[in-house]
Amino acid sequence: MNKDSRKVIKSDKFDLAKLHLDRFWQEIFWRRENEQKITVWTIGLFAAVLALVYGSERDLELNQKIVLCGLPLILGILAAWYLFQNWRKDKEVARLIVRLNQALGAWEENYPIYGEKLYPNAWKKWGIDTNLTFGARLRAFGKDYISLFYFFSVILAMGLCVAGILIK
Repeated sequence: MNKDSRKVIKSDKFDLAKLHLDRFWQEIFWRRENEQKITVWTIGLFAAVLALVYGSERDLELNQKIVLCGLPLILGILAAWYLFQNWRKDKEVARLIVRLNQALGAWEENYPIYGEKLYPNAWKKWGIDTNLTFGARLRAFGKDYISLFYFFSVILAMGLCVAGILIK
């Protein structure tokens, strides 16, 4: 293997790493946008159910209340579970981004800026290890305030919707 072919291979590996890095960032953005959409649509559906219930002039029978309470309960639990799973995947992709950046030398001194590091060392902790136990993931989830806000917004809206149906 001659010197020029090694340069081509290195260049191809670098281009491949950049391609994956770009793809992983796109996935992170897509997942975060999805968190927002799922939260807004779920809360909107709960509001629509409540508008339907309170827009009715007659009182609901017990079997109607049970069915109408089941809808937000099931949807709320599924949305909350999805938000948690989406957060987990987001953090796994984040860990891959950190690993790729390490391979590209993002934390090395003098690369690409002389006398500086590209990223602070604290950014090496971004993401989670895929081998964590469920309890460790829950603790990590509790530290991500934005995802936690979406999660509890769905749970709170679900509770208010069910309570509103039962009160009617």
